[in-house]
Amino acid sequence: MRRPLPAIPRAWPPSYPTHRAIASEVSRQLDQEAEAWGVPSFTLMEHASQGVASVAAAMIEQQGRILVLCGPGTNGGDGYGAARFLRSWGLPVRTVAMS
Repeated sequence: MRRPLPAIPRAWPPSYPTHRAIASEVSRQLDQEAEAWGVPSFTLMEHASQGVASVAAAMIEQQGRILVLCGPGTNGGDGYGAARFLRSWGLPVRTVAMS
């Protein structure tokens, strides 16, 4: 049985997808544009972390455990953030720092 998806902030219209894959170059460009408009990089990372955590929580089984592998870059930061959200939702999470 899958867990219900944790509440996601409804900043988007109901029909807008809450996650989708994009190329890394596009992601970097969007981050730069958002920062140019005054959105702090920390805010972008928090939103990415919550999105990853929400999808992971919806995918695991009731008794599932989650392992988050975190590299040294900003994606690693997203991983640590996702683990923090998952843990705050009461899910069993283990993080491993990769170098």
